Amino acid sequence: MSEKHPPLKRPAISARETARLEEDRLANLLMEKLIVSPEEAELGKPKPEDEAGPMPFLQRLSRRGLITTGQAQRLRQSLNTLLAQGVPGYELIERIGQGSTAQVFKARQAGPDRLVALKVMTQRGGHDADKFLALARAWARLRHPRLVQVLDAGCSPFPFCALEYLPFPSLDRDPRILPPAGPLNERNLTRIGLHASEALAYLHKKKIIHRDIKPANLFRLDDGSLLVGDLGLAIWSDVDPHRAREQRLALGTPYYMPPEQISNEPPLDGRADLYALGATLFHLATGRVPYPGENPDVVHRQHQEAPVPRLAALRPDLSAPFCDIVATLMSKEPKNRPMDAQTVVDLLSRHEARLLVMPASAKAR
Repeated sequence: MSEKHPPLKRPAISARETARLEEDRLANLLMEKLIVSPEEAELGKPKPEDEAGPMPFLQRLSRRGLITTGQAQRLRQSLNTLLAQGVPGYELIERIGQGSTAQVFKARQAGPDRLVALKVMTQRGGHDADKFLALARAWARLRHPRLVQVLDAGCSPFPFCALEYLPFPSLDRDPRILPPAGPLNERNLTRIGLHASEALAYLHKKKIIHRDIKPANLFRLDDGSLLVGDLGLAIWSDVDPHRAREQRLALGTPYYMPPEQISNEPPLDGRADLYALGATLFHLATGRVPYPGENPDVVHRQHQEAPVPRLAALRPDLSAPFCDIVATLMSKEPKNRPMDAQTVVDLLSRHEARLLVMPASAKAR
């Protein structure tokens, strides 16, 4: 039950790239504060053989006489604070994530005095920044008890969005459901599927396809309820008409991706998310992904060609109705899956009601 799927072999963001992102952000901030000009900032950029990063950048500026020794010392001492600037009203506590275009901080929002997850882009302008803001503002308009909420979004001067802070990990790292805790029982699996499908039903009514349902984007609260997060790959109907083109791109996570998303068969609809939900439930029930593989091509081919794995073979304690629901969600052809997410809500609601009148074989965790 505790089998871990092998990591996919894909290029990672190198330490040097990360350092360059932080250096670029510092350069932009210094230009914003008129400490250096754009020309001077360019002179401080590293050559191929130079070390990259905020501290080496300050050293090069000082060495080339673009800032004084005293300025360099003060900037080094306040580097973390300086990098946190550009988002007034937020006190940064610690960095909790780093991506190719953004950093995520645990922060405190001054007005409401609440903790948030603050996602800040490392560049101020351009298409990516515009898209980031458009998506963040669209997500902020969504209101559903099963969705992680975006609380604020703006550009000051770096694009940012503040999400509700969750003090527990996503399901792929949640110690309550990982070994040695053991596999989730059927009641908890049903509740996870039900709550995720409720979020999907809401999104689909808004004509939004999530496209990246997986354990890493699901968060389980202490009361057993679930939140769905990370709409970064979602297809939105009202944000950018050009995003419709992305329906032809196989974006997502290979272990949970439906065959039609892999083969770029337009147009995707909400049933793509239902397949990913089925693959996610399979993983949470068994501790292994439905189709293991050492690289994306192998995994993709199995999604498209291999039979749907039998959940009951790995979890004989699960009921036949629940295993049937998961198998139906993972049907290769969209037409053979449930018609929509609301149908899944109804199926799992009835199944949960049946389980409530049955004796539990294990305590709910």
